[in-house]
Amino acid sequence: MFEKNYPQTYKLKNGQEVTIRLLSPQDEEEMFRFFSSLSDSEIDYFRANVRDREVVRKWCKESKDCSRRIALVAFHKDRMIGEWALLHREHGWSRHVCELRGIIHTDWRHFGLGNKLLHDLLTIAHELEKEKVVIEVVAQQRDTMRRFEKIGFQREALFKNHVKDSRGRAQDLIVMSMDLVPAWRKMEELLHDRADHGAGGG
Repeated sequence: MFEKNYPQTYKLKNGQEVTIRLLSPQDEEEMFRFFSSLSDSEIDYFRANVRDREVVRKWCKESKDCSRRIALVAFHKDRMIGEWALLHREHGWSRHVCELRGIIHTDWRHFGLGNKLLHDLLTIAHELEKEKVVIEVVAQQRDTMRRFEKIGFQREALFKNHVKDSRGRAQDLIVMSMDLVPAWRKMEELLHDRADHGAGGG
């Protein structure tokens, strides 16, 4: 299984080496610090309140059970700098579908880390025999949409006024999808074309 591939060391475009591994229960404090360091505008795009310690505690506590959420975290020395997760179901009519959510810290974008984490999660999804990958993006995240469109994702649905930001303003939610194998192959190609982004955090 995919667990045997982690932890691993990855060299970024800026020459820095980071450690990529699966999220663990011991990461609670550092994960809470990581999410707390994000700007208010970035927090707006998370489905869950990641500044709530109970949310972080739940994710870390459940990290050993990969039946619904598989999270990869990136560390530079002892600091978490990114987290991307694969959400899926082992049973039911959507068992062939998975969803990607996550974010890279602002200071560590554009060095290839986002592409690496996405590539690895799609590899895991392929191993789990998933067939379709989905992301949810708030309409204001235009750069994120463009980046995923370059990979090959297409807009499938628009939900008007479906989400509200921290100021109570309603915004549209866009669902994008792509068949898994072409997405994985494209990420293979883009792994060295290092452009990072965040989507649907939580």
